[in-house]
Amino acid sequence: MLTANEFKYYSSLKHKKSKEREKKFLIEGKHLVEECLKSTYCMEILFIDEKDFKDKYILSLAKEKKIRVEKLKSKQIDKLSETKTPPGIIGVTRIKENKTIDISGMNLMVALDSINDPGNLGTIIRTAYWYSADYLLIGSDSVDIYNPKVVRSSQGAIFHTNFATEVNLINELKYFRTQGFQVYALTTHTKKKLSSAILNPKSIFLFGSESHGLSDKLLRAGFENVKIEGYSDCESLNIAVTVGIALDKFRNR
Repeated sequence: MLTANEFKYYSSLKHKKSKEREKKFLIEGKHLVEECLKSTYCMEILFIDEKDFKDKYILSLAKEKKIRVEKLKSKQIDKLSETKTPPGIIGVTRIKENKTIDISGMNLMVALDSINDPGNLGTIIRTAYWYSADYLLIGSDSVDIYNPKVVRSSQGAIFHTNFATEVNLINELKYFRTQGFQVYALTTHTKKKLSSAILNPKSIFLFGSESHGLSDKLLRAGFENVKIEGYSDCESLNIAVTVGIALDKFRNR
């Protein structure tokens, strides 16, 4: 049975400082919980609404992984939830630490500079998973990858995607270039079209913020600047759509 102190502790994870200190985050809904349980993430505890939640498959997965399951009243679920309409199931999952990666066998990466919108970042993660990108390099000035909106927008892809956060992009990208990768910086400040580029078998696509694009430092870093050709007077393209177009070009090169 969940104690009052435990409930208070897990409720505190709704706040960024507690989440970062404890290195744990909340996930809500059957789909996200299922994807988490099928991944290598470590779920600490699972809360279900004692009246409304009856999904036997989810409960069997939790039992198989020996996850503690606690039944709560609807009011308690409401207090834990970060959404307007709580789905009746909430998991507490440990945040993964950045680790040194083995790039042998990798051929496709995505690098992100100053992605501020959590919905966009979540959709980018989902898109990268769809195209089986090997790794995401997320710059230090992007939104927290474990932001609830990022997790929800990823539709569970976050649990199946390899990534590093707080990355010094210039240093890392220059290093990967010495390992045979070509870095393609997506920007409107060039005449070279992505559609006409002959892509390296080992490619990294670099994308900038939704409102300002890539920083001047990255644009001047010596990477290959390319753009996606437009066919109207539309000022810009959504960043997540841009990622999808670039990754589709790579997979169909």
